[in-house]
Amino acid sequence: MKSRLIFVLFALLACLSFSGCSDDGDDGGTVDAATGSLELYATCNAGPECMSGLCHMYGNGEKRCTKTCQVNSDCPAPSTGCSGMGVCKRPGG
Repeated sequence: MKSRLIFVLFALLACLSFSGCSDDGDDGGTVDAATGSLELYATCNAGPECMSGLCHMYGNGEKRCTKTCQVNSDCPAPSTGCSGMGVCKRPGG
C-alpha cells in the first residue's frame, strides 16, 4: 500500500513537470475557467477549448478533454473510470 502511494505521488509530480499535463496556458498549469465548446473526451489541443477547461495528454500521445476525478463514479461513460493521475481515463483506455 505504501509503495503504491509513493508511486502515485511520483507520477503526479512527474506529470506536473511536463507540459502535456497542463492546459497549455501561461499560468503554470492551472486549469482555466471552462469556456470552450468541446465535449468531454473530444480531441483537443489546449484546455480553453474544452467545456471542462482541461485538455490532458494521455500516455499514447493523444490529447482529449477530460475532467478531474477522485473515484471511478466521477467519470461518465464511455470512460472506464478515474486514472491514478486524478483525471478520467480516455474512452477505450
